[in-house]
Amino acid sequence: MPEQEFVEKNAIEERKKNLPATIEELIEHVIVGNEAIQSFKAKLRACDKCEKAKILRNQALNDGRKVSRLVIDAEIRLGELLEQQPNQQPIRTTEGSFKGTLGKLPIGINKKESHFAQEIYRNQDVIDAVFETKKNEIPTRHDVWLRIKEKKRRLKRGENEKIASSIDFSEIHIDFQCADFITKSKEIPQNSIGAIITDPPYGKEFLYLYRELSKMASRVLKPNGFCIVYANQTYLPEVIKQMNEYLNYYWMCSLLYGNGGKNKLVFQRNIKQGWKPILIYQKKIKKNENFVYDVIQGGGREKEYHPWQQAENDLNSLIEGFTRPEEKILDPMAGTGTTLICAKKLKRIPMGYEVNKNTWETAVGRIKKRFNNN
Repeated sequence: MPEQEFVEKNAIEERKKNLPATIEELIEHVIVGNEAIQSFKAKLRACDKCEKAKILRNQALNDGRKVSRLVIDAEIRLGELLEQQPNQQPIRTTEGSFKGTLGKLPIGINKKESHFAQEIYRNQDVIDAVFETKKNEIPTRHDVWLRIKEKKRRLKRGENEKIASSIDFSEIHIDFQCADFITKSKEIPQNSIGAIITDPPYGKEFLYLYRELSKMASRVLKPNGFCIVYANQTYLPEVIKQMNEYLNYYWMCSLLYGNGGKNKLVFQRNIKQGWKPILIYQKKIKKNENFVYDVIQGGGREKEYHPWQQAENDLNSLIEGFTRPEEKILDPMAGTGTTLICAKKLKRIPMGYEVNKNTWETAVGRIKKRFNNN
């Protein structure tokens, strides 16, 4: 080990010994430290604007990195103490995502901060890697958090690859393929699908998918079947135009965001978006058997498997309102499999495609985990 690195490691260990001993003192230590880090980062930005400030920049960089490491060490100690607190174990959903903590938290820290501190305590192995890859920067707790999330995604991918290579979908009666629906759906018999429910990727570059969806649906849907598609409001006129190519507009539902009253900020239009349109189409208009309420109260964010993942509860009313039990439901852009899971759960016959191999493997792992014991 080089002498400088040895000295630095010894200095880090020495600073760790002098960290506060109580949760309250550690919280204050972290708050003050994070403010100091922002001050050092501001100094770096100022020095970068002046070519003659190299010595000052190096000094600010070294001092800032030391403070940053000390703050992160304090967060590790804080996480260790929080984990030892009675009734402070993390609460998780049925699928394992973090939901909060039991019991009352110490004054000065919220659930999110408590979760972060405990996560950094459990994943200390990523810290050296963060400081190594950011040699000319002052790493922050945010950088550490991103590395922890990447580590978890990597482990999840490895786990899902193993599951995907061994899964037999015939065991759980789901036809789910890693394929492009535009070509693969040509194998589906005409007039055989009870409903198509899907959430295409948003963005101008994906608008063509709505036309391909409309074209495919006009062939495979039963005469009274529905094509139900989530849409982005920014390009809604273009989406409707694409869908109208081969299908007839039936109705539009409104999915209200169920995240405690918070809205999605659409910066390109300066809009606080509180709902999302769900378009409903048919080949030829035939009145639905059921009365369906066209406002869906969203159940909140579910993003454990993918940033674009939809919540399961949001789909239940659509499936129950527009399909029958034992009817085949197709999701041609299935993502992490939410539609397939809901369809299976509600006694429909799920079928889907997902073109992205990593996303498909994630979905396979999720589906297998969900129905493995059923």
